[in-house]
Amino acid sequence: MTSLQALTIEASPLVSGYFDFVKVKPRVLDGAWTTYARTLRHLKLTVPIEALDVALPPRTVHFRHLESLDLHILRAYPETKAELLLLSTVVPFISRHSLTLRSLCLHGQDAGNPTSILQYLSFMTACTSFSITTKLWSEMTGLYRFLHLHRAQLRHVKVKLLASRSFTFDKALWRAQPWLRVPMHKLERLDLDFGHVANNCRQTIVAYVLQRRATLSHLRLASIYLSIPEAKSLMDGLGGDMMKELELCLLEFCPSLLECSSKCLPNLERLGLLQATGGLGIDDAVRWTYDVGLSSSGRFLLTLCA
Repeated sequence: MTSLQALTIEASPLVSGYFDFVKVKPRVLDGAWTTYARTLRHLKLTVPIEALDVALPPRTVHFRHLESLDLHILRAYPETKAELLLLSTVVPFISRHSLTLRSLCLHGQDAGNPTSILQYLSFMTACTSFSITTKLWSEMTGLYRFLHLHRAQLRHVKVKLLASRSFTFDKALWRAQPWLRVPMHKLERLDLDFGHVANNCRQTIVAYVLQRRATLSHLRLASIYLSIPEAKSLMDGLGGDMMKELELCLLEFCPSLLECSSKCLPNLERLGLLQATGGLGIDDAVRWTYDVGLSSSGRFLLTLCA
């Protein structure tokens, strides 16, 4: 496999053999990193944080053409000091590849506050796509620094915040988050999922999105359930030729939304609507997805997909 371009390594604490993975470096990786150094472009790791020093290659190895890094970080032991391990393993690895990485994805809901390491990363000259999944924290300075440092080049941003026992995402906490005020003038795709922690400040979220409407072509708001007036206000504010795909969550469904989307967003190609049917949980929801195209007569077609 001397021409390998994509590699995925998974080791779950729930799978037999995990402890062997942590304690003994797998033979399959012995000598492999040097072999892949010239060809590897995409690396995905789903490993416990305690195993990062085993799963990541040694510091002497540099992947010349690494474009994307996708890290799903778990924690096997509650007492593990996650941030210290991330600083000693992940930060040096990312910094070594800061000139080639185009996409960075961090998923660390069970591994402390992964946003804390972002402030220690080197400037990533080629990075245009960034995704992070984490619990809601009162202190997310690292996320602000990363977005601010790369604000002139980011085209795709996804932020997924999970509910925290310590905090509720109210308007006061929203205003205290500086990362939400970073301008990104080339942003084309925005994906926000606040895990039902932000339903009490929906209008503020709509205002946040509309501040970025000039360049947006793809927007997804997950777990943020909008009323019909709020959804229409958003569509009206996004009005223009830029928007291609839009996915929203609704407190209720109204057919007039389809007319509103057609009127306000004439170039929309895909519309996804998720309606709450009971509580505000994803399991209590009905999803409609519409592909919007032109028939031979030139009229818009709305096709129910699911």
